[in-house]
Amino acid sequence: MAPAAQQEVKAPKGMPPQMVADLLKRYAADMQLGNWKETLAHELYDTAILKGGQVLRKGDFSLFANPIGERSTYITADATGYTISEEHTNMTEARRIGSGRAFIVTGMYANVTIVGSTDTADDEAADATAPANATPTGGEVNAAGLLQDMQHLIGFELVSDEVKFERGKLRRFTSPQGIMGFAGTSAAGVGTVVNNGLGRGYKLPIPRDIFGNRDFGITGRIFRDIQILKTVRIEFILDGWLIRSAR
Repeated sequence: MAPAAQQEVKAPKGMPPQMVADLLKRYAADMQLGNWKETLAHELYDTAILKGGQVLRKGDFSLFANPIGERSTYITADATGYTISEEHTNMTEARRIGSGRAFIVTGMYANVTIVGSTDTADDEAADATAPANATPTGGEVNAAGLLQDMQHLIGFELVSDEVKFERGKLRRFTSPQGIMGFAGTSAAGVGTVVNNGLGRGYKLPIPRDIFGNRDFGITGRIFRDIQILKTVRIEFILDGWLIRSAR
């Protein structure tokens, strides 16, 4: 088969103008992809941190909007900031993967980690003070209840160039790693695990293309206020294939 750059596009006679325009647009995209030589398995990830002892207010927040090196704050109403590093994200440009690249999204996952009931230190802010309500009686049950609240009261959607694609509650975008959240130990010293994945992650029925010169992101939506008893990390992952120019 001839390379994309050598192929000639012929619109069938009588094709409606809009269909011709769509055909040419698809051809232009194929031409662009045809010039890219390197494909590799890749993931894009970003992290939202909910500080313990605070309230997560109803409203929206964005992921993949702050690259490495910028300052960020907790998603809960907290003015304390921290510098974003590769621990939190692998984005080097806000909402974009960079020119000359494309990313084909095949999966969307949310890894949820709930900090133990007595361990509320936040390295980002060098804060080792435990919130007053971070160690309620039956800490393990409270961690499980907090995860259940989040599963049903937080939603996510993939947005590319202001077009909304996959949408659903946190419970839909389970972690393929399986066990990602841990409650604190009980009085008897027996730990309890909070699980948000069972080893099965959400695969997109239709892969989505993200081109390097176009904005994309994940919008998180909190449906109503949630009391965050323990510090929580939500690491959101877009899994798929990165296509880039040969070096």
